[in-house]
Amino acid sequence: MNNFSTAFEQVQANFNSFGYLAVFAALAIWLVYDRAALVFHRLKLPEITLGFPCFLFVVSLAIRAFCLGYESLWYDEAFTGVIARLPLDQMIAATASDVHPPAFYVFEWLAIRIWGSSELGLRLLPALASAGAAVLAYLLA
Repeated sequence: MNNFSTAFEQVQANFNSFGYLAVFAALAIWLVYDRAALVFHRLKLPEITLGFPCFLFVVSLAIRAFCLGYESLWYDEAFTGVIARLPLDQMIAATASDVHPPAFYVFEWLAIRIWGSSELGLRLLPALASAGAAVLAYLLA
């Protein structure tokens, strides 16, 4: 099998994973939008338009998630993966002297137990966070 067909199979596998993620994201956005509209109505708060922020989140996530697991891990991603695979108490002890706060490692620890420790699984949490940051920047602007 040559490198092109291997790369194509990886892109196809990532696209299939992204398809499931897109369906899950669309359902989650619909649920959040529906619940938020109900809360705004019951509390008699002025309604805000959630359509564009939801659209922005999905587009931002789509841009970030396409070929997310295609490239091999960088050193910092591999280090995060090694740390996040440890049991929780050992992980917190290992990150106690790290310059970064342990909250990201705890969230990544949870994420790899949900999505696995592949390239896609390790990169999905930061992709979700950056898509959320795009929405937050829009809302604060």
